[in-house]
Amino acid sequence: MVFQKLIKTHIFLLVKKASISLGRTFIIEEVKAYKPKDIKRSYGKSHRAVVTRNFRESVHQLRTKYQLKEHETDYLFFTSSMGKPIVIQAKKL
Repeated sequence: MVFQKLIKTHIFLLVKKASISLGRTFIIEEVKAYKPKDIKRSYGKSHRAVVTRNFRESVHQLRTKYQLKEHETDYLFFTSSMGKPIVIQAKKL
């Protein structure tokens, strides 16, 4: 069963692994509220790919602000859910 949980973000969440290809697939490891001090403490100066969907800051601004380096499999999605900014930590399959 596939459903779109995050409104206007084009991020789909999947309950079970589907037999069809839906594009890039990730395992969600953690979802946090966007609090700059907490994000800097948790992910600052680490290697993570950064993706934004309906977020107030650009990828470049976030990379600079948190000193994030590029990575192939570890991702941070900066988006909003129900009007509040969140960060989704995920790993690419």
